[in-house]
Formats: sequence, C-alpha cells, structure tokens
Amino acid sequence: MKLVTSDLPPFEVLFLRGVAASLACSLLLLVLGDWRFVSSALHPRALLRAAGETLSVLCYIVALARMPIADVIAECMSDRVAAVTRAANVEALSS
Repeated sequence: MKLVTSDLPPFEVLFLRGVAASLACSLLLLVLGDWRFVSSALHPRALLRAAGETLSVLCYIVALARMPIADVIAECMSDRVAAVTRAANVEALSS
C-alpha cells in the first residue's frame, strides 16, 4: 500500500480499493447465491456505516502515504502487541 500511495493520490487509491473490494464481494455473492440480501444494504443505517468506513479508510490511506515507512511498520506491530495484551488482561480478569 505504501508503494501505491507514493504514485497515486489518496482518493484514487481509495477508488481503486473500492472497485477491487466490490468485485470480490460480487463474486462471493454470486458463488454463495446470496443476491437476495443485497437490498438490505440500502438501509439508511447501512449506508451511514458505509460512509463512516469510507471516511476512516480515507484517513488511513492519507496517513499511510505521509508517514515514514519505519513508523508504518511500527504501527502495524503495535496493533499485534496491543491485541495480545488485551487478551491476557481478559484472561486474567475471567480467572
């Protein structure tokens, strides 16, 4: 992603990512035969959630494009450490 964002503007990256995700989801819907559930995606709450997710992904792509690569790698690693820490805390509290 860092390589792609160096040559393309953030909105174009977001658009291309959306096209790829739409194609993959359409193929999955076709394979599973779940086209009948597509109409529920037009519910106002679903559309609001989609708009929020689009905004958050745009912020992530812009931040990724502007961050040094070492910071990006450190951020990805810290997510895993935080997940393990949370899991250990949940386990300790449930015992």
